[in-house]
Amino acid sequence: MQIAAPSRSRPPELRAPPPPNYSPRRPRPPDYSSRRAPPPDYSSRQAPRLPSGFAAAAGAPGCSGPGMERGGPALELKLWAAQEMGLPPAKVPPDGAFRRMCSGQCAEIWRYVTRHVHHQRNVKKIRGNLLWYQHLEEAEGKPSRSEPEQERRRQLAQGVARLRGELQQLDLQMETAQREVMADEISLEAAQERIRDAQRRSLLLKAYAARTAKERQQLQGSVTQLGGRLEQLQDISRKAKVELTVGGKVPDLRFAGVEPEVLRDVRTACQLRFHFLKSLFEHSTSGALPSGTSEELLDASYQHWLSTVEDIVGSHPPNHVLAALEHLALENTLQLQELTSRIDIPRDVEALKFRYESARLEDLAGPPAALPSVRGLIHEGWSRCEELWVQQLPLQAREQHGTAQLASLVQEMHRLLADGSERAILAR
Repeated sequence: MQIAAPSRSRPPELRAPPPPNYSPRRPRPPDYSSRRAPPPDYSSRQAPRLPSGFAAAAGAPGCSGPGMERGGPALELKLWAAQEMGLPPAKVPPDGAFRRMCSGQCAEIWRYVTRHVHHQRNVKKIRGNLLWYQHLEEAEGKPSRSEPEQERRRQLAQGVARLRGELQQLDLQMETAQREVMADEISLEAAQERIRDAQRRSLLLKAYAARTAKERQQLQGSVTQLGGRLEQLQDISRKAKVELTVGGKVPDLRFAGVEPEVLRDVRTACQLRFHFLKSLFEHSTSGALPSGTSEELLDASYQHWLSTVEDIVGSHPPNHVLAALEHLALENTLQLQELTSRIDIPRDVEALKFRYESARLEDLAGPPAALPSVRGLIHEGWSRCEELWVQQLPLQAREQHGTAQLASLVQEMHRLLADGSERAILAR
C-alpha cells in the first residue's frame, strides 16, 4: 500500500527520452493511458463500482444496517477493500466488522485512507502518467517548472512523512483501542460469569431460606408442644408439693363423694380395666363374647382405658397416683376380709349334709340321685349372683345420686362457712 504522491526517482516502467523530432501523435507506451484519457480520480467521493460478487455482497440485507447505508464510511471502506486493494470475496470481513472499524472517530480516519491510499499498481500508473505528461510538456516546448515542482515535491514529501507519522500514531491508537476492547470484552465476560454465579447463589439461598423456614415452622410446633408439656409438668410439680389426704387407715365408703379427684380418676380407670378383663375372661371360658358385646366394643373399651390412664398420668403427680392406688388396694383388702369373715365352714358343711370327722368328709345325704350336683349348685349360685347384681345397679345409681347431692351440700356448707357475712358467723 502506497501513498499516491509523485516521486523524484524515475519509475522502472519509463523508457528512454524520445528524440528531438518526437511528436506526441506517435504511439505511446502501452502501460500508460493517453493524454485524452486522464487517469481516474481516486480522490473522488464516489466509490468505484464493485465486481459482481462484491456487488451482491454489498446489496445483501446486512448492508442495510447502521453505518452501511449508501455513501456511508463502512460501505466506502468495503468498496475500497474490494476494488482498490483487490481483496477476494471470500476474505471480505462481515459487515459488522466494517461497522465496528468505522465507529466513532475512526470513521474520519478510514475516510481519509480510502481517498488517499491506493494499490501499488495504481500508484505506479499515476506516477507514470505524471512523468509522461511532464515529458510531453517539455517536448512541446513549454517552460520548465523544475524549481517550483521540486519545492512542491518537497512539500508533498514532508506532507507524506507527516501523514505517515500520523498513520503510525493512528495505528498505535487503533492497536491500543483494540487491546482495550479485548480487555473490556474479557472483563465483560468475567462480570457476566460473576452475575451468573450470583444468580446461582441466589437460587441456592432461596432454596435454603425455604427449607429453613419449613424447619422453623416445625421447630415452632415442637416448641409449642414442649411449652404445653412444660406447663403441664409445672402444674403436676405444684400439685406434688400439696400433701394428699385420702382418708385414714380404714376407708369410709359413706363419704366417697368428697374423695379427691385423683382417687376418683384412678377408681374409674380400675373399674374400666376390671370390666375389660372380665369380658376377656368370659370370652376365654365360654368361647363367645357376652351378649351386647363385640370386638369393636372391646377395642373401643381398651382405647378408652388407655386414654384415661394417660390423662391421669399427665394431670396428677406420681405420688398422688400411688397414694390413690394404695387406698384402693386397702379398700379391696377390707372388702375381701369382710367376705372371708362371713365364711363358716362347719355350718356350710352341715348345710350341704356333710360331716367332717377324723380328717374325712362323710356324706350324710340320701341317695346321690336325689341330691343336685355341685355344678348345678354352682350355676344356680352364679345365677343368683347375677340377679343380685342386676338388682344392685339401680341401688348403686341412687347411691351415686345421693352421694353427689351430699357432696354438693358439703361444698355449699363450706362456701357458707368461708363467707364473712353475718349468716356465716351465726352458722359457726
